[in-house]
Amino acid sequence: MVKIGGLQSAGAPMTGAEVQVRAVSHAARADRSPMHLQPQSWESQRGPGVSVQLQDLTPDEIGLLRLVCEHMTLPVDLLARYEDCTVEEMTSRMQRLEAALCVASEVALPDKYRWYWLTARGITAADIGFQYKVPGMNTFPLRRWIFEVRLEMMRHRSDARWFTDRILTRGIHGHPPVPKAVLDTTGDFTPELFHEARAREDLRPLNVTAVYVLTSLQHHSVFRRRLDRDCALFAAVAYFCSPETMGLMQSLQATNRWPNFSLHPIPGYPDDESLDSVGVEYSLDSSMLPLVNQIAQHGAMPTDLLARALDRPHAEVLTEVSALEASRHVNVARVHQDPSEWVWLTRSGVRCARPRLPWIRRLGATRVAFNRRVLECWLYALQQVPDGRWESRRELEVVARRQGHPSVPNGVFHVDGERHAILVRVSPSKSSYLEKLVMRHLPEHHAVVLFCTSNNRYCLERLKKKHGWENVGILSLPPSSIASVEDEFDEDD
Repeated sequence: MVKIGGLQSAGAPMTGAEVQVRAVSHAARADRSPMHLQPQSWESQRGPGVSVQLQDLTPDEIGLLRLVCEHMTLPVDLLARYEDCTVEEMTSRMQRLEAALCVASEVALPDKYRWYWLTARGITAADIGFQYKVPGMNTFPLRRWIFEVRLEMMRHRSDARWFTDRILTRGIHGHPPVPKAVLDTTGDFTPELFHEARAREDLRPLNVTAVYVLTSLQHHSVFRRRLDRDCALFAAVAYFCSPETMGLMQSLQATNRWPNFSLHPIPGYPDDESLDSVGVEYSLDSSMLPLVNQIAQHGAMPTDLLARALDRPHAEVLTEVSALEASRHVNVARVHQDPSEWVWLTRSGVRCARPRLPWIRRLGATRVAFNRRVLECWLYALQQVPDGRWESRRELEVVARRQGHPSVPNGVFHVDGERHAILVRVSPSKSSYLEKLVMRHLPEHHAVVLFCTSNNRYCLERLKKKHGWENVGILSLPPSSIASVEDEFDEDD
C-alpha cells in the first residue's frame, strides 16, 4: 500500500532506492515550506564576537534568560517592547547570549522576526528548575498573542505578577489542566497554593485572575466544563479571543452562568481576513480565486463536478488545478473507484480563499462517495433555481460552533429570502430517526428538502402525511455521474 496525499491506494512496494529518493524529496519539500524553520549554523548565529562564558553574564542577561524560559520561546520584537528598547538593541543583546551558547534562534516564516529559546546550557544559567525542550513551531503564533496579552495587562497593572502555564506546571508530573497564565495583584499567590486549591474543593477562590488566549474554535461543551472549573477556583477568569472565537464565547457569556467570567479582544490581533495569525498577507492570482473559493466552500471537490460548478471545460480546470498543486495551494488525490481526482486546499490555499474556513489536514476517503452525492444535489438545486444561493455544511458548522448549536443540515439553500434546509439520505434509516431529523431542522428553516433513496422516501412520505408537513419536500437523489461509486454511509450517521 502506497500513501498518496494522506490516502491509501494499492501499488507495488518501493525499492530501497525509491524510498531514499522519496525521503530526499520530502526533506527538500519541507525546506521549501513557508512555515518551516530556516536553519542556520552555530557560527552564523554567534556573529563576529568571541564566545562568552557563563560567569560573564550580567544579572540583566540572566533575567532575560528567565523571561524567555518562562514563555518557552519569544520573538525579538516582543522582547524589545518588554525591555523598552529597539529591536536592533535587543538583537545585539540576544546575539551576546548566543555567543555564550545560552539561546538558540530561528526564523519561522512567515513571521519576519527571529524567535529565541534556551539551550540546555541556558537552562543551567537561568537556574529556575525547567527542563530543556525545543518548542514546537506550530505554537509560535499562540505564544506571540499570550505575550501580547501580558504586555497589555502589565501596562495597566505594572506591579502585578505574571505566572505562565510553565511556571504553574513546573515539577508536576503529567499535564494537569491549567490556564495560559495567572495574574496576581496581591503578591500572595504561589503555584503551590494553586495546586492545593485544585486538590481541595472546599477552599475559597484564589484572589487572582486566570487568563486564557483563544485563537481556534472548540466545541462549546469544552468551554462550559472549563468555565465551571475555573470560575469556582479563581476570583476572575479572563478570555482574550480572536474575531473567529469571540462569537462562541459571547454566546456562553450571555447565559449569565459565570458572573466572574469576562471577554476581551486579543490586543493587536489582525481583523483583516487576508492576514494570518502573525499578520502576514497571502495572495493569489485573481484568475485562480473562483476555483479556490469554490473548493474552500465545500472542503473538497472532484474535478469533474468542479468543472460543472464553474461552467468550464474539464481540461481547463485540470490545467489550473495542476498549477495550484505546483504552487502548493491544493492537494490532489484519487480516491477508491472515483475516476476523477479530488482537490482540497493546503494551509496556503486556505489563507487565500474566501470564505476562509478551517483547513482540512487530509481527505476522509470513506466519506468521498457521500460528499459526491451532496455536491450533485447542490448542482441540481442550482440548475432548478439559478438565482438561489447555497450555504455549505462547512459554512454552517462555523456559525453553529459560535452559537453552540449541536448539528446542522447538509446545506441551506437561500431562495426568495427563505432558508431551505437540505438533507441528503443515502443509507437506509429507521422511521423514528428520520422523524427526529426533520423535526430538528424544521423550526429553524422555512422548509426542509430531503434528497433520498426509494426506501427512505417511502418512510418520509408516510411521516409527512402523518404530521401534515406542508413545508417538507421529498425528492429522489439526482442521477450520479459515477455509477460505480458505492455510497457507504450518511454524514449524520
